[in-house]
Amino acid sequence: MIVLNNFCERSFNFSTVITIGNFDGVHAGHRFLLKKTSELAKKLNAKSLVFSFWPNTKKVLFDNKFKSIFDRYEKRLVLKNLAIDYLFEFDFDCKKKNIKSQDFLEMLIKKFNCVGLVLGEDFKFGCDDSKKILCEYKNLNVIVIKKKLNVSSSKIRNLILNKKFDVAKKLMCGDYFFCKKNVEMVGRKIIFLVDENKLLPPDGIYKTKILIGGKIFDAVTEIIEKKKICCEVFWCDLDKKFEFVKVIF
Repeated sequence: MIVLNNFCERSFNFSTVITIGNFDGVHAGHRFLLKKTSELAKKLNAKSLVFSFWPNTKKVLFDNKFKSIFDRYEKRLVLKNLAIDYLFEFDFDCKKKNIKSQDFLEMLIKKFNCVGLVLGEDFKFGCDDSKKILCEYKNLNVIVIKKKLNVSSSKIRNLILNKKFDVAKKLMCGDYFFCKKNVEMVGRKIIFLVDENKLLPPDGIYKTKILIGGKIFDAVTEIIEKKKICCEVFWCDLDKKFEFVKVIF
């Protein structure tokens, strides 16, 4: 999967099929959309592209204190294992929230050579939310997926805040986790701060797993003041700097 976050990074001389959304938590419903996007792309001899937003649109539109299940790097880690060709990260802000549906659609067609769209039925299309505009583009293949699964990012956020990680894992089809690059381990302890936009469980001590140096260890993880992470790793005692650490609940 190739990650893009600038319109000028690449000229799309091939067709794309695009799915659009925050994809917070990349849960079972999202994965169904992604699967349909890949299938339509293959049918149309095109590349699959996820058009995602950062920060989450809810943070910009409704609640400045909104926290995402995964930060942008963590979301990349999950998506890269789901047979998607491209991820475009759209830097969303107060100016861009005013893009109208027709302008948004024209941007997708001109910038990405979009020939197909796969959308959830609850997707908001532009600031005017005019899905009727899609009918005017006869050559655009559009699939709208009706919601069949009782799963949502909001539901998963509540499960994490209530420490119900096993239930959240089932809805997400994977672990809730957080990760950090370039972390120093002193003895058996690792201490770091997480992204301010990241959703964390309540402060406290948790039994976790930790992926470090390519190996998984049992660990005890303490969350302090909703941002500071302190991990004590069992069966490992090193003074070393690691390029990547992943804490799994």
